[in-house]
Amino acid sequence: MSVCQSSKWASWFDGFTAPFVYVDPVGYGDQAASAGLTLGDLTVTDREWDFGSRSNFARWCSVGSTAWTDRIPVENREQFVENEVLEYEAVSGRPGLFRLTQMRAELHR
Repeated sequence: MSVCQSSKWASWFDGFTAPFVYVDPVGYGDQAASAGLTLGDLTVTDREWDFGSRSNFARWCSVGSTAWTDRIPVENREQFVENEVLEYEAVSGRPGLFRLTQMRAELHR
């Protein structure tokens, strides 16, 4: 989302809401209860996808980021994806590596 908020791209993202949410595992049981559910097992796992190169990761981002890239003129999309890939690289520590945290929750009615 930081790429979307940069001065270069922000005008294309007025009113944009990310197509995902970050859920805090600590308060998830209370959230589930407010929806009439009971939280069973909850696990949080650090994951990595190694695409092998910046180029391979950029190709994946160009397809996997359409909620973002569809807002940008076609002629600017490649540059947007490059900015996105560089942002991830700064976080992951090397080209082609995508790191994420995955939460899995077992919910019961």
